[in-house]
Amino acid sequence: ICRDAKFSSIIFPEGFRYIGGWTFAGCRELKFIVIPESVEKINHATFLGCSNLEDVYCMSPTPPAMGSEYTFNELSKEALLHVPDPAAYEDWEPYFAAVERQNTLASGTCGENANWSLTNGVLTINGTGDMESYYLENGEDRHGPWHALKEQIYHVIIDEGITSVGDYAFYDCSSLTSVTIPNSVTSIGCGAFEGCTGLTSISIPFVGQKAVGVGSPHFGHIFGANIYRQNNSYVPASLQTVIITGGTRIDENAFYECTGLTSIFI
Repeated sequence: ICRDAKFSSIIFPEGFRYIGGWTFAGCRELKFIVIPESVEKINHATFLGCSNLEDVYCMSPTPPAMGSEYTFNELSKEALLHVPDPAAYEDWEPYFAAVERQNTLASGTCGENANWSLTNGVLTINGTGDMESYYLENGEDRHGPWHALKEQIYHVIIDEGITSVGDYAFYDCSSLTSVTIPNSVTSIGCGAFEGCTGLTSISIPFVGQKAVGVGSPHFGHIFGANIYRQNNSYVPASLQTVIITGGTRIDENAFYECTGLTSIFI
């Protein structure tokens, strides 16, 4: 079905429940998949023959119902399986006979009850509550704990349970191409993604600073823009796709002069 498709990654958002049979079979350009914990079933041969797949991220410690043992058949022997807990490999591995496990490159804390881990290009934030905020001041910059590894961060996935993204959290992560933020997040700090000049897609629960209440309502806020007229200067020119998964309103001029966007999904 997807043999001639040119997309290289699929990130199913949290809340997605079913993936149909044969949907991505033979998709040879596909290299990266994220399957959220909300998925309840993946049908027969869904990813059969995705021979160049490099990374499969399964966010649930237990597999959903599988249509058959061929759901992930004929993958590359170099593909890597990523799961949230080492104990989960035992349940997932029967469906990934030829796939290797991947170890975490680095990890730590980024909030009172929030943790981070970087595994083969994917920075995952999990836990509960708020992430820490960081700041940029002359001579006293305080960056996120992953900043030294920023060139190795290609995807950011924030798990359900995190309630805020800190100021300048992912500042200058220029290799970053995609971001997924869950609906549990109710505020996103100023400049959280400033300098992420390679970003092509982002999934956000609302537009602006806060889900409800007073805050900067323009899209460019999370990229460092103080007012909507600065959107064009701060929103990455590379950004093409925005997915809005929640919220109750989009304010006037929210996407003012965001001329590089090609798709907004609400």
